[in-house]
Amino acid sequence: MSDIGKKYLAAAVQMAPVWLDREATTEKVCSKIIELGQKGVRFIVFPEVMIPGTPHWNWSEPMNRELYIRMFQNSVEVPSETLRKVATACRSANAYVVLGITEREAKALYNTIVFINNEGQLIGKHRKMIATQSEKVIWAAGDASGLRVHNTPLGKIGGLICGEHNNSLARYALAEQGEEVHAAVWVSGAARRGELYNRWVETWCQSYAMANQTFVICAQACASEKEIERFGFPHVGGGSSIIAPDGSFIAGPEKSGETDVIAEIDFEKAIFNYTILDTISYHGRPDLFQFGVNRETQSNSTQLENQFEKYDLTEQVELSKM
Repeated sequence: MSDIGKKYLAAAVQMAPVWLDREATTEKVCSKIIELGQKGVRFIVFPEVMIPGTPHWNWSEPMNRELYIRMFQNSVEVPSETLRKVATACRSANAYVVLGITEREAKALYNTIVFINNEGQLIGKHRKMIATQSEKVIWAAGDASGLRVHNTPLGKIGGLICGEHNNSLARYALAEQGEEVHAAVWVSGAARRGELYNRWVETWCQSYAMANQTFVICAQACASEKEIERFGFPHVGGGSSIIAPDGSFIAGPEKSGETDVIAEIDFEKAIFNYTILDTISYHGRPDLFQFGVNRETQSNSTQLENQFEKYDLTEQVELSKM
């Protein structure tokens, strides 16, 4: 368990991408990391598939060849020069970052979040286990190899992607590892679906915070002008927040376009909630229920395996070896 006296600033970045432009969006992400680091923020969460942006066409034009090719070309390999730039920014800002990307491996794309520490090291990667509805046209299914909690000086940090928050077993898998701070990442769904999407996000994130007794950093993307014009969205979207373990909002929800939602994470304020519910101990009844997770990598990739803690993204020599 983390130091009960620990306090630090965390931020949910409500950002629009430079849509389908990996390089420009990466520069925008790095600039934001540096800016927040200068404000003393130690934990920064960016939205789902921030680089290179949401493939909105999969709901309306699933066979759009031109847009799929652009997305494939602008997706992010792990490791890559793109992540080296982000990692360098993390080290300069002395900040931990969770970043949503569309990851490219061989001929497949994955909806992925990467965890980078304040020394520029990739400490974890999680691929969305199953794409939601028509998202399956774009993203391949991930696995549970990255369904892990990372023990850091900022607490035990985990994360899930969008609809995974409605998966009770995924939530429990992180609770079982003692998760204390949770990164919840989302696309710019409110731009397309409106307030209904925000109600989903708020309900799932508040429920997650209460069920797992965790702080939840909820980062929801908003749409760029290019996306709004191309798809006729009625709104820019947004709805990011930071939620305490008792389910209360300590910052946000912000629904005003691009902004940073910042709040203090104070572990002492989480303690009383443990008397109300302890998911993995007496309320979990381990004498009655048994739970297992298959964390074997399901793809053919040999990249990184589970050696994230040994891989320094800021060292170009390491990149050349992978």
